[in-house]
Amino acid sequence: MARKIIWSFEATDDLKAIADYIAKDSAFYAAAFVQEIRDASRSLKELSERGRIVPELSNPNIRELFVKEYRLIYSIGFEVKLTSSPRVTPSMRTALSDLKLQRLYVIHAGEETFQLDQNIQALAFTRLLTDLKPL
Repeated sequence: MARKIIWSFEATDDLKAIADYIAKDSAFYAAAFVQEIRDASRSLKELSERGRIVPELSNPNIRELFVKEYRLIYSIGFEVKLTSSPRVTPSMRTALSDLKLQRLYVIHAGEETFQLDQNIQALAFTRLLTDLKPL
């Protein structure tokens, strides 16, 4: 399943600063470097776990890819509810808003997949592979 890549404001600013620094010597190499970083981040849509776990954090959801001597650090996010009848929470609304998500999927322990809210769908764990195919 393709995932959505969302750049934080800080990461965008860092990339611009690095590109500006490289551009002092060569605009061409600065543009090539930015493209290489963007290509690496796009590859995470299909292969989000390909990066290694950041050693100093030891969190399997925070990973890194190396692009030249720079680390592209990223996190993998999902929400799982142990209940069979999940409800919309403030954190779900915050995730939709802050991350500018078009849709949020909540994996739950129940038997049915159903719509929780306008952009929030509850996916039954037992039907996960079946119900995710159309996505």
